[in-house]
Amino acid sequence: MLAGDTVDETLLVRLRDIAPLHAVRGNNDRSPGLLCLPEFLELDLAGTRILVAHDRKDPRLSAAVARSHASVLVVGHSHQPLLVREGDLLVVNPGSAGPRRFRLPRTAGTMTLAAGQPPLVSLWDLDRDAPHPLVVTAS
Repeated sequence: MLAGDTVDETLLVRLRDIAPLHAVRGNNDRSPGLLCLPEFLELDLAGTRILVAHDRKDPRLSAAVARSHASVLVVGHSHQPLLVREGDLLVVNPGSAGPRRFRLPRTAGTMTLAAGQPPLVSLWDLDRDAPHPLVVTAS
């Protein structure tokens, strides 16, 4: 999943060559191949309802979460790795795997889904080539 700010549409092509890809548009996605991406994407994978959006502070997001009945929200925009539980909703920002931004770590995430099991999310620090120490917290 890509939660926006892909910037280079050829990246989508390269990633789709590797595996199925679900992506939304971010505020920096301005090329025609990226402008056609949705702003919100609802997925049902292995019995888990997932909403992918770019900006966690988008004023339309709470309505989209309610409408989708998502148990997982995947966001981007801040490029800040995040794993937090807000009530029944698991909020995940895998960070950014691209060039370093500000003082943020370069990270990527994996989500393992299995029917009847809660999602297992892991973040990886790409510079250290090691697990990122973030754990799920309640807000």
